[in-house]
Order: sequence, then C-alpha cells, then structure tokens
Amino acid sequence: MSVDVSILCPTIRTPLLPAFYESSQRACVDHSYEIVFVSPFEKPKYFEDKRNVKWIKDYGCPSRATQIGAAQCEGEFIYNTVDDGLFVEGCIDSAITQFSEECKPSDIINIRYRE
Repeated sequence: MSVDVSILCPTIRTPLLPAFYESSQRACVDHSYEIVFVSPFEKPKYFEDKRNVKWIKDYGCPSRATQIGAAQCEGEFIYNTVDDGLFVEGCIDSAITQFSEECKPSDIINIRYRE
C-alpha cells in the first residue's frame, strides 16, 4: 500500500482513538493516508474494518514504539503525533500542499494540533 502520509501514533489511551481517527478523516481529505498505532493493548473493535490502520503490539516505551512504527510506515511523509489530541480540519492537507509548494526534500514541517 503506497500512501501520501503515514500518521504514526504510539498509544496507551485506546478509548480516545475513535475520535482521533475521525478527526484524521477531516484533516486529510485530499491525500491518501494510513495510521500506524503502536500499543501494548489489543486493537479496539472500532478499527476492525478500517483498511488504512495498522496496529502493532509492543510493550516498550513511547520512543521505542515510535521507532518500531516508523519502520512500518509506507507514506511519502510521516507525521509523528500523540494519542490525546484531535486534528484541525484540513491541517494535514494544508501541510502537504505547503510542503509541495515551498519546501525542498530535506525540509521539515511541524503540524500543531488542538486538544
């Protein structure tokens, strides 16, 4: 699966993830994306039919989870984030557009989010 952006999210707060996922749908409408969750917990039933979600079970610390998840990301871009926030509508689309128009391949864009 080739996608434009991989959203990488180490997580322990699984009850928050449905809202996280739904906000990602509003944040990335014009581009393809996947979400790579890394967690010590079982994948919630909510995600069973979500084809753009990868669930990796690991018991390590968040920095280890990030490294493990990054190795599984297939996107041209990786957005490393946390599980206790929601995306602003269109923010990922805007970041990809801005990067395409203004940046070199070695540049980085950071996306802020609201809790």
